[in-house]
Amino acid sequence: MAAQGNRTNTAECLLAQETGRMVSLFRNSEIMDALLLLRPYDMIDKQKRRFGRALDGGYVLLDDTVNFDSVYSFGISNEISFEKEMAELGKAVYMYDHTIDGIPENHPKFFFHRKGIAGTDRPDEQLFSLETLISENGNKNNSNMLLKLDVEGAEFEVFEKVDLQALSQFRQIAIEIHWLAKLWEQDFRKTFVNGMRRLLTNFSIVHVHANNNRQAVFIEGFPIADVLEITLVRSDIVSLRPSRTVYPTNLDFPNNPRQPDVLLWFFPFY
Repeated sequence: MAAQGNRTNTAECLLAQETGRMVSLFRNSEIMDALLLLRPYDMIDKQKRRFGRALDGGYVLLDDTVNFDSVYSFGISNEISFEKEMAELGKAVYMYDHTIDGIPENHPKFFFHRKGIAGTDRPDEQLFSLETLISENGNKNNSNMLLKLDVEGAEFEVFEKVDLQALSQFRQIAIEIHWLAKLWEQDFRKTFVNGMRRLLTNFSIVHVHANNNRQAVFIEGFPIADVLEITLVRSDIVSLRPSRTVYPTNLDFPNNPRQPDVLLWFFPFY
């Protein structure tokens, strides 16, 4: 009887090990599929340019400023070098941040609103959808705009529910995406994948840079930059090819100058 019990325990142990291995392989595959949504492309015969300071707050974009007239910027805090440069270029800059009372500097082209962005309107929280805010500014028929988004992790909920017609009114999108180290969590991974897939419906990633305030971590064997700045361009205005760019580039600067930049010499960037 003891021998039979030992055999049963051994079989149960082997079954548990195999189940754990299969769960790990499945999660590994899902993480790989999620990371593929961050793959960048190179633009053919197009130039990039940095806007804003050579620190946290600057973004690398397609040098396309002559083709858009308005900028929607979500997440302001106290750093407005990007917005100021756009205003100096004559762009109307609609600035949104429900966590601050005002902006540190005024400009005739600045239009600040103490509101935030969300996937759906939640007026009790001062949060509104992208399409609502576009409509409020009379830009419903404007298809030549730029979107900048740095909203500390709320970006995936925004893109998971965003109206694709409203999103397609922008030629370019610059986003700081947060907390990618949580991709091992199923709920976070689902929201990330849903949001990124909707975002990539009409846009392609053309630049990536890791925020070095957060270092890369390993999840299921994959190195992952926890916070990543990405630039997307509407796919109908560029020709693309698989990326041969090594990131960071000479247009990139460490967000934190006291620490080395994060080298994106790993999947899916290299």
